[in-house]
Amino acid sequence: MRKFFKSVSLAFIAQIVALLVSAFMSFYVSKFITVEAYGYYQLFLFCTTYIGILQFGVSEGNYLESGGKTFNQLDHLDLRNQFISTSLVQAALLILAYLGINIFVTNPDKYMVFVFVIISCVINLWTSFFGLQLQAVNQTEKNSIATIVGKILTLVFFIIAAFLKNDSFILYTIIYIAGWAISGLIVTFYARKILAVKGKYEFNLLKHKKTLTAGNSLLYSSLISSFIVGINRIYIDNMLGIEAFGRVSMALSFCNLFILFAIQIGMVMFPNIMNLPEITKEKIYRALSVILPYLTPAVIIIYFPLGYLLEQWLPNYVQSIHWILLFVPYMVYEIKNQLLYYTYLKAMRQEKYMFRVNIFAFVLCAIINLIVILLTKNIEYMFIVINIVMITKTLMLEKKISDTIDKKIHHICLLEAVICLVSMAMMYYRSDLLAILICVVLYLAFLAVQKKQGMLATIRYLT
Repeated sequence: MRKFFKSVSLAFIAQIVALLVSAFMSFYVSKFITVEAYGYYQLFLFCTTYIGILQFGVSEGNYLESGGKTFNQLDHLDLRNQFISTSLVQAALLILAYLGINIFVTNPDKYMVFVFVIISCVINLWTSFFGLQLQAVNQTEKNSIATIVGKILTLVFFIIAAFLKNDSFILYTIIYIAGWAISGLIVTFYARKILAVKGKYEFNLLKHKKTLTAGNSLLYSSLISSFIVGINRIYIDNMLGIEAFGRVSMALSFCNLFILFAIQIGMVMFPNIMNLPEITKEKIYRALSVILPYLTPAVIIIYFPLGYLLEQWLPNYVQSIHWILLFVPYMVYEIKNQLLYYTYLKAMRQEKYMFRVNIFAFVLCAIINLIVILLTKNIEYMFIVINIVMITKTLMLEKKISDTIDKKIHHICLLEAVICLVSMAMMYYRSDLLAILICVVLYLAFLAVQKKQGMLATIRYLT
């Protein structure tokens, strides 16, 4: 347990530093660079979300297979051969991609974005392949140290560039990639025994069909989950322009600060959950299932004064900051998914179910919002659809686990969904003191209904 808290603490620090980098770019640098330049920077970040697809699930599959083992129990030679094989296939695909952008991409700024994305693909292979192996064998602190060093250097150079009032998205992108590369080199150093092992090389990806299948289910589940929002950003970029894309990205960047943090904590929890007895797994699940629903209405209430301060600081993004409220349900539910449902479904080896649910949610959102943007071109309607789809997806994930672990808590999630939607509507369409009071009253009513299943009952259950 002591090691677990140490791992969580370092992961927490790593994500705080990552939050500072993202917050500095979102809330300071965006103040003096153009909305268009900020849009191209966000386009780069958006594209890098999906570059893991070129690893074919190798990193994720080994992460699932290695969960709960020690580093010395891993087959280092087999992993080395998988890494080299993946690198060779990826290199061939990246050469084709580079030839493609030289032929088809005419916008010079977008051309540079795609070149940076290709470079990032190589770096991502180091960081994800070796980083996920370290996390799977419960050496998360090493991965966290690599992240901390890389992000601190990124932040330092961001501050220097901002001090010099540089308004080029290219410089900030190069700094971001350099910090990422340093993290990748450090994490590769920590896992150097895998690369240094002696033995003959052989192309072995085809021998790991089961691992690749599981890894692809997890990889594509994660990518498709992010694409529930991502497809809407593509719609906006192509139909409403790069400036609208940049403004939406500003709202999303605020939410993604906390979602990325939840992803890393979930990564720390997975190998620890794998090693716990069933009764302890059930207790932790019940505790988190009861506690996390209190987060949603609390975040909505806190938003109002925070949103006012952000509007004063970033007058060019007033609309974006107002949109953040519509993203709060999406943010909170995705945090729950990453911390709780994805972690437990991975431990139950239900990655295929996760994949099916995310496919359903993505297709539903893509079809409805394509109709919405073609008929109305109203971004706010699109956000509402995203939230409803996200809530539906989360309830499906929760039911799968609760049917196995604890059927008593399902009503909590239903109550949370109702109070979340009502609070969002009140705060967004009124945005005044009355709306805040109504949200507070709803929150208090929620606490009253949850009296028997609330915090005190959870503490007694855990003890």
